[in-house]
Amino acid sequence: DTAYIGLLNRLAVAYAPFDNKTGMDYANQAISVSKALNNSLALARSYMTQTRVYEFRSEPKNAIIPALLALDQFNKVDDKPGLINCYLKLSTNYYNTANYITALDYVNKALPLAQQIGDKKRVAACYNALGSCYTLLADYPKASTFYYKELKLADSLQDKSMIAKSTCNLGVVNYYLKNYSASLKYY
Repeated sequence: DTAYIGLLNRLAVAYAPFDNKTGMDYANQAISVSKALNNSLALARSYMTQTRVYEFRSEPKNAIIPALLALDQFNKVDDKPGLINCYLKLSTNYYNTANYITALDYVNKALPLAQQIGDKKRVAACYNALGSCYTLLADYPKASTFYYKELKLADSLQDKSMIAKSTCNLGVVNYYLKNYSASLKYY
């Protein structure tokens, strides 16, 4: 039965970019089956799938609702990676509604968990999210600090995509700080 729920969730995500209604139907089926089985972890993952479908619709306000429901379920089963992902999803969707302070609150909940379990990629994702929020709040020194931390982790992980993203972000922030030579260095 959990394999069936997993299949429904994968179908929801696969359909969401080009047939959002079908994607949402699959997500709703996964939620219903998870509830019927009283499976909190499957339910949390299904709510996260529903969150992703709303994101494909560019509906961040609607995406927040299932993410909050997922958060409750991840807490029930004490799934730290799930909690981190959920906090980051909530942060992203609050960010996309221009609620940067709430976005920061959720990242600041994710970061210590990611550090606690030693997940460097999730720690780096938190640093990136913090940098993004501080950039839009025009606190460029703080943004720069977090993007630099992300870059250091990206280097240690030898993650070229993450290195490119953090380097580009450092270029932007240094431009806003009118530190043009550093901006050019990072671009």
